[in-house]
Amino acid sequence: MVRISKLDEYGPQIVGAINELFKSCQNKMVHFGELLVCQQNGFIFANAPVIGPGEEGGEYFPRLNTITHKGIGEMTSDDDYIKTNANKFFDGTSEFELSIVQELKKYQDIWENGYFIRLLIQLIHLSNGEHYDWQLNIKKSNKKKSSLIEQDVIEKSKQMPLFNELISQTYNRQLRNAIAHSQYQLIQGGILLNNVPPKDGKYTAFSFEQWERMYIQSYLLVVYIMEGLKQNSLKYFELSKNNHEGGIPIIVPYKDKIWRETLLYPDKEGRVWRFVKTY
Repeated sequence: MVRISKLDEYGPQIVGAINELFKSCQNKMVHFGELLVCQQNGFIFANAPVIGPGEEGGEYFPRLNTITHKGIGEMTSDDDYIKTNANKFFDGTSEFELSIVQELKKYQDIWENGYFIRLLIQLIHLSNGEHYDWQLNIKKSNKKKSSLIEQDVIEKSKQMPLFNELISQTYNRQLRNAIAHSQYQLIQGGILLNNVPPKDGKYTAFSFEQWERMYIQSYLLVVYIMEGLKQNSLKYFELSKNNHEGGIPIIVPYKDKIWRETLLYPDKEGRVWRFVKTY
C-alpha cells in the first residue's frame, strides 16, 4: 500500500532526474533525430535498419503497458499506515502483506523488461554523445540483464548526478533476484532476503519505508520516461508539419562505421513513424 504523501514527496525528485536525463540527451546526442529513433525503437533486421516494436518490443512492450495501465496499485492517505501494520504478526493473508507482494511482482516485471532496459541503455548512449545502438539486442546479449543495468546504465550515467542517484537507489540486483526466486520473506519491520548469506551475523533486509521508496521510484521512472519520449515525439511531429517533405531526418547505419541520413514519416496522429510516407 503506497502512501499518497510519499508519492507527492518523491515525485518531484524523480521528475528532476528525468528532466536531467532528457536535457543531457538533447544537448549531446549525435544527431537531431535520435530521440525519435529511441521512442520508435530502431533495430536491425536482416541486416537492414527497421523502425517498430520488433522481436523484443513485441514481447516486452505489452508487458510494460500492463505495468503502467492500472496505476501504481493500492494507495492510502494514512501516513501512519506502515507504522500501524509493520510489526503485526504476518501469516500471508493480511491486506498489508498482499499489497506488498503485488508491488514486489511489479518491481520484478519492471527490472526484467527487456524493452525498458534497452530503452534506458539507448538514452544513456545519447546522454553520453554516443550513437543510438541499432544492433543492441537484450535477449541475445552476452551480459545478464542485471549486468546491463549496472554497467551500461548506472556506471555510464555518472555525469548526471540526479539521474544516477535515482537509478542507483532504485535498482537492486539482490532484491530483484530474491523476488524472482521467491527467496524473501516479510518480517516485522521489513523484507528479509534469503538469497544473501548473513555476514558477521547480519542479514540483508529492507525496511518497509525503504521498499516503498524503491517501488515508487521504479514505477514513476517507467511512467515519466515513457511520457518524456512521447512528448518529444509530439515535438518532432509538429516540426514535420513544417518540412516540405513531411518527415524528420534521422541517421541509420549503412556500412561499417558509415551512417546515412534518411527521413522518418509520421502517421496522421504522429504516433507511428515509418521510412515510407503513408499519407
